[in-house]
Amino acid sequence: MSDIVKKGFFRRCIYRATGAYLLEQHIQQLEQQLEQGIERERKMEACILSLQERTDHMEVHSDAQDAHRNAIDARLRQTDASADQTRIRLEKAEEALREAGLLASELHLFNKKSYSQAGEDAILMYIFVMLGVPLSQCTYLDLGANHPCDMSNTWFFYQQGARGILVDANPKLAEELYEYVIARCREHVQTVEHGSFGADMKVELFNDGPFTLVLNADENGIVS
Repeated sequence: MSDIVKKGFFRRCIYRATGAYLLEQHIQQLEQQLEQGIERERKMEACILSLQERTDHMEVHSDAQDAHRNAIDARLRQTDASADQTRIRLEKAEEALREAGLLASELHLFNKKSYSQAGEDAILMYIFVMLGVPLSQCTYLDLGANHPCDMSNTWFFYQQGARGILVDANPKLAEELYEYVIARCREHVQTVEHGSFGADMKVELFNDGPFTLVLNADENGIVS
């Protein structure tokens, strides 16, 4: 065999060996890519299953929320109906008391302004009305009365005709009450003197023998 033939044969052998190696490398790369693709597919399937489970859970949770919302709506409708029934019953009770003469027409039993600090006058008024006690016939002794009107437990009853005594140790409030009494007296008495509240006064009275004090009162008992 000549050298040229040997060289050609040798080259063909090298080309075949190189091609086979490259082909094997390419096959290995394809196998790796296939395995990677299979692994990605498994991960995708796992992700899809997880998403499906989350979707199912969200649907169940949404159904539970809808049921809870419907239950709340039903309870609210029942509460509204109960409130309407209660309001109607209170209005009927107020109207019955007014027809029986136990409630003044301008006095709203269940809807009134309270002057007390925590609605005590409204509670007492409700008790008196339920007992059938006319507010104008009530008398009171308010100890620690504070202001005669603001946050007062008795100012509302005074407006309805009740009368009583206010007692408080605060001299500033006493002076204000003194001015109020003077103003009310002037509404019924022609001449009312006005002094200085709390001033030091020296009064001297000399009386020798009996004397007569004349008081005139009208049919309503108002003294002049």
